[in-house]
Amino acid sequence: VLVPTDEGGVSDFADADFGMAPFDLPDDFITVPAAADAMIRTDVDARRNDNYGCDPYLGVGGSRGGGEIPMGGADGIRSLVHFEIPPLMTPLPLAEAVLDLTIGEFRDGEGQTYEIGVYPIVPTDGLTPWIEGDGNEYDAVEMGCAQVDSAHGVAWVGDGDGGDENNQTQPDFEDDPVAVATIVQDEHEIGDVISFDVTDMVRSWMMSDGGRPNFGFVLRDTTSDGATFKQIWFNSRDGDATDFRATPGPLLKLRFGMPD
Repeated sequence: VLVPTDEGGVSDFADADFGMAPFDLPDDFITVPAAADAMIRTDVDARRNDNYGCDPYLGVGGSRGGGEIPMGGADGIRSLVHFEIPPLMTPLPLAEAVLDLTIGEFRDGEGQTYEIGVYPIVPTDGLTPWIEGDGNEYDAVEMGCAQVDSAHGVAWVGDGDGGDENNQTQPDFEDDPVAVATIVQDEHEIGDVISFDVTDMVRSWMMSDGGRPNFGFVLRDTTSDGATFKQIWFNSRDGDATDFRATPGPLLKLRFGMPD
């Protein structure tokens, strides 16, 4: 209902008084930190049933043998990330969404090239939402975490799929990535921020009907030279600011307004 601003009423929509100050969309990006993140891996058999949800890094890379993937195979190390979009933001028009990951370390090999893809997680019976978990391979006690073997949370395989009952098998994800970034070891260094345009994915999360359910996404590198093991670390949300894997962890930057 339009409220007249004077006794003569209002002449058009622009003169209407809604009883509140106009809402101005922010001019710059709003940054949302990750709500959950965890690495899963099958590069060796012993790691398939481990949870790394409290580790200070997120690994992505190929296999060195073991598990389901043969020696030199691709995609033996993945990471899952989830962001929660604040409810007050969901009705706003999204102009742009950018995922930022910070390189923590190149773990193996020299002169490696990575093709990091962002794959939306799809509803998976009993496996979504996934559980971040409390596993930490380095400073479990100091960080209030558990060792990776005893930790509860998402793993490559979990209860009912050949893993332990304290673990949850990874969920399914879409076949095609919504964004891909190339990282060349000789051209990048620790601390570099790698950005992905994930606007369409986040818009779909924010749709009230017919969009993607927001269960986060998987980071994968499906490339391999067939011989050399490779792994890159990104900072996780659990990173220790005094360590080389310093915060920030994954960040989602949102800019509202009409698309450019």
